[in-house]
Amino acid sequence: MFHSIPGTGAVRSLFLLLMLAGLSSYSWLARPVLRWPPLDMAGKILFLLTAWIAFQSGFLAVDGLGPLKTFTVEWSKNLLMGAIGIWLARAALFAGKGQWVFVATFCGFFAHVLGTLGYQAWYLMTYGKIDFFESLLGNYGYVSPIIDGAVAIAFADATGRVCFNRSLLPLSDRKLGVVFFLAILALVALTPKASWLNALLMLGLFATITAMHGRRYRKQILAITFVAAVGLTALGALVQGRWNGALESIRYGQAIEEHTIWKGTGEPLPGHIVESFYLRTAWGIVGLRGLAEHPLGRGYGSNAFGRYLSEKYGIQGGVSSHSGWLDFALANGIPGLLLLLAFSGALCVRSWRSFVANTGIGGLALAFLTISYISRCMIDGQISTSKLMAFALVSGVLWGLTWTADLSRKSSA
Repeated sequence: MFHSIPGTGAVRSLFLLLMLAGLSSYSWLARPVLRWPPLDMAGKILFLLTAWIAFQSGFLAVDGLGPLKTFTVEWSKNLLMGAIGIWLARAALFAGKGQWVFVATFCGFFAHVLGTLGYQAWYLMTYGKIDFFESLLGNYGYVSPIIDGAVAIAFADATGRVCFNRSLLPLSDRKLGVVFFLAILALVALTPKASWLNALLMLGLFATITAMHGRRYRKQILAITFVAAVGLTALGALVQGRWNGALESIRYGQAIEEHTIWKGTGEPLPGHIVESFYLRTAWGIVGLRGLAEHPLGRGYGSNAFGRYLSEKYGIQGGVSSHSGWLDFALANGIPGLLLLLAFSGALCVRSWRSFVANTGIGGLALAFLTISYISRCMIDGQISTSKLMAFALVSGVLWGLTWTADLSRKSSA
């Protein structure tokens, strides 16, 4: 719903300016104690990624100067949002409010769980039925990735409690269980396939870390995790019903020369073929062909797949292949994708080490959130302008919260 409101972009820009003004004022008042944290491996890889995209869009792009202009405008916003998040966390830690910033970040995600359930309750009372796929602020495509963030942080909290006897959120174990229950209930109402797979991935990550580092009730927790995995799988298959005909639809979509409905010819799909699985398969194969033709990328922009469709097949209006990894590789080349994955991996390693060493409160949550986001990008077109900016802001905040010990040393110096 927000995406259709006129002037939403202007409101975001105004909000960004207000954030910059507030942080600038606070930073001036806090100087010289407040300092930028030292550059770690994740920061160095991000620098290399930025340098590669700039070079590729300026000198290797096949789509003219448009990608370079897009890179200058959009990627700079991502860097700015990440920097704002880091500086916000540093300022909060300096003021002794780091825990509040972390809780506020989680509440921003969890508000969409409550918004979804509240909308469904209102719809049920008004019309006597459930309005699947919809939430208060939009359909499942807009809302479910945000709920994924709430699920990831909740699993990170559960991992911290079980393996390190440290909680991230000021909630009892029972209340954390309620958080899980409400989040899963919201996903049942929205029925997003990608979120369901993501929840299973987070559960598997939780089980893996528990098996390696669990300090109490490890066997019992692993048994419960297995039961939960089976239950989630059954719930997704029986309640959602969006997996019926998946394998057959995928096989149908692989024959892109024989079945050309992906070109938008207007022909109907056979009744037993699921459109979502068919299109994702066909577009994925087409996108891989485009990547084979231009392994160094077409130039920056989330619409690189659409540009390829227009050039190769004369198809207008295409945007994403519904795989963020493939979209990013088509735009920035295989080196760009590898650097993005390397940055994500370095961010997870840095975050994990920070939490284990107890040098910050945001580490484990950032690791789970990064894995959740980057894994969903593999099967869903999540590397778009607004979603990447949102991830940059949140990851910046959590990354900044991992430097508590460093800030303490500088403050006492």
